[in-house]
Amino acid sequence: LAESLTSNGCLQRLVLRANCIGVLGAEAMAQSLRRNRWLQELDLHGCNMGNQGVQALATCLTNRSSLRSLHLGANGIDDRGAKAVAQSL
Repeated sequence: LAESLTSNGCLQRLVLRANCIGVLGAEAMAQSLRRNRWLQELDLHGCNMGNQGVQALATCLTNRSSLRSLHLGANGIDDRGAKAVAQSL
């Protein structure tokens, strides 16, 4: 999945709600999403990413003018994860 996000020029909405993506999955997605400029909505609610996964994901959010909606609830994050996301937007 992460690899396909790199070159997909059509995908505008990705819902992976309640999948066990975890930290490693979030890190792989972050790498791929750095090159994807079309995604408008990303729903990763309840994906067991924790602070580390959300922080990895936040690194790809900087200068993402296409992303309009991001769902990260129920991922076990605290102020550190929330701050990383807020600073990247």
